[in-house]
Amino acid sequence: MGPKTIRLFAGTALRQWLDSAASVLHVLLIVLAGVSLLLLFLSRLFALIPSEYFDLRSETGILPLALAVLVLSAIMAHRPTASQTARLVDTRMGTKDIFLTTARIDGAYGDFKPIVLSQAEKKAVGIRPVAGRHRGVCR
Repeated sequence: MGPKTIRLFAGTALRQWLDSAASVLHVLLIVLAGVSLLLLFLSRLFALIPSEYFDLRSETGILPLALAVLVLSAIMAHRPTASQTARLVDTRMGTKDIFLTTARIDGAYGDFKPIVLSQAEKKAVGIRPVAGRHRGVCR
């Protein structure tokens, strides 16, 4: 693969990973909020949990838990493969599987390798992995 195609795949894979991490973070924060609300309710009802656990400024409070959820979401986020990224680029840009072929061409035989790689490099010049539905490759 050429440098422009590699840069396109790296940028698109990063956007895919960030999207996945944001989705996981969203779910984990909702779960954290539900558990915290339940524990706060039980704390107020039965007085079993000390109130400093619900203070944002304490080291045993909710803020460290939220930071742990942030790190956990980064770990749990799906890391896309080169084929998944190439398929996304092809789908969004309508390039008829040029990038998918480029991603899988390493083990291929034949004289078409340089042709496909040069076509992918030419197409990769005008594509930028940016946010927005109409400006480039995303999600």
